[in-house]
Amino acid sequence: MVLAAGSLTPGRAEPPFINMLFPPPGFVGPRHDPAFPHDLPSLPLHATQCQEGGTAKVTLTITAAGSVSDVAVVESTGVADLDAVTVVQLGKWRYLPATKDGTPIAVRISVRVPFIAEKHGPNFAADCTGRGTQAAADAVWAAQRSSSRASGP
Repeated sequence: MVLAAGSLTPGRAEPPFINMLFPPPGFVGPRHDPAFPHDLPSLPLHATQCQEGGTAKVTLTITAAGSVSDVAVVESTGVADLDAVTVVQLGKWRYLPATKDGTPIAVRISVRVPFIAEKHGPNFAADCTGRGTQAAADAVWAAQRSSSRASGP
């Protein structure tokens, strides 16, 4: 399953995929921008209630300006609400852009995001079925849309 928060402009070539640890000759990979901390997603309430966990593997497209223009889940946590919070949170990250021969360029990178299930007694009021998890994911997306509208275009 692949979830995408945005998409590339049709007709344009995809940016090169960069190995963050070993970029190709002439390339410097994107770096964390200290002015914009990379906060990891928090476990949503539903995930805490249902003791959900897993690791998402995502591909980020980072623009030549350092913003994230696309987030795609390439390996799901197996839980819709955890994947949704991953896409929303990582879409807010900013980087010092990658460069090729000193010129800023757009690139794609891979990131893993782990979620550790919180162990506690059962919450019998929580709907931990697939339908309940999808409803929690839909609530994450709805909150993101209303947040985007409130902050303007």
